[in-house]
Amino acid sequence: MPENIVASLQNLIVPIDSVHLDSRNVRKHPEANLSALKLSLETYGQRKPIIVNQDGAIEAGNGLWMAAKALGWDKIAVVRVNDDKRTAEAYGLMDNQSALISEWDFPRLKDMLEGLDTGGFNMDLTGFSQKEIERL
Repeated sequence: MPENIVASLQNLIVPIDSVHLDSRNVRKHPEANLSALKLSLETYGQRKPIIVNQDGAIEAGNGLWMAAKALGWDKIAVVRVNDDKRTAEAYGLMDNQSALISEWDFPRLKDMLEGLDTGGFNMDLTGFSQKEIERL
């Protein structure tokens, strides 16, 4: 049982090379994004599965898969779906866009970040840069 994947996902684990990036994926994963994803995986483990079509193409979770591969993982948790090309593309777009169009509650975010920023917590584990935290 891989320790880096939470127990509730254990029955969804497959060899990481049995799935592949979607060549139609329109989201880029620059180094800053991959670094944050790797840090998250190293610290918290995989807590949600990636979504994979029956042909093995990743519909949602390309960046997470890339980060896991970069960390040398040989397994990953997936949920398989049986989508046609149009549905797969639309779902991939919706998965990314729905996160982008959400909004922060800035006063509550500021309070939460201040509560974590006690000197004993690695603030990188929030996904926010020090500059972003200072601006808040």
